[in-house]
Amino acid sequence: MLLEVRSVTKKFGGLIAISNFSFVLEKGIMTSLIGPNGAGKTTLFNIINGIYPPTSGSIIFDGKDITGLKPNKIARSGIGRTFQTPRLFNEFTTLKNVISAAIYGGGIRDIREAKKRGIELLDFVGLEKKKDVLAKNLLATEKKYLELARALAIRPKLLLLDELFAGLGESDTSNAINLLFKIKNDMGITIFMIEHNIKAVMKISEKVIVIHHGEKIAEGVPKDVAQNPEVIKAYLGEEYA
Repeated sequence: MLLEVRSVTKKFGGLIAISNFSFVLEKGIMTSLIGPNGAGKTTLFNIINGIYPPTSGSIIFDGKDITGLKPNKIARSGIGRTFQTPRLFNEFTTLKNVISAAIYGGGIRDIREAKKRGIELLDFVGLEKKKDVLAKNLLATEKKYLELARALAIRPKLLLLDELFAGLGESDTSNAINLLFKIKNDMGITIFMIEHNIKAVMKISEKVIVIHHGEKIAEGVPKDVAQNPEVIKAYLGEEYA
């Protein structure tokens, strides 16, 4: 067991965004979190990586209670994160973006080692030719790949991906899927992703968790989840039955 979310609830004033939510992520199992817009998916990620403290409940990662820790400490404990809209240093080059993550998130103190790590990761995500380009001048899809490289630079045990496939064409989606398999199988990093691309979810996920109105309504292997009447009604629609 790598991550355990125990009865987590998050309230914003009178709004209950996450309600008594529990699940376990096992090491090496690619898991997807799906559900309608506004269901609480990103809020749950924000709780896991420390942007929001839970109102109640706890987060156990790699055997340690990380509930309420700040994002920088959670990152250094081994949880990497991407966002729906990439959060980059726009005035830095792509290489400097990755170097900064390797130093401040990955704990690399030697600038030469950090640069080497940055070049390796830019090559991995296909941005090696853009290493000297300012992040603000990258295409939208390239910014997604750069943020992925930054998340990998901290050498995570767990990688949280928030809608990596959003806005990607068929070719880029296929490339992203291949990258995820390499991250999982070659780097040994466990992946937990929020995704609306259901075809991709069903293709690569080993487990799917479904959230609706802040509550877990299903959990299991993709085939079983796709046939769950409550999930079909709340999110998938009959075509996935």
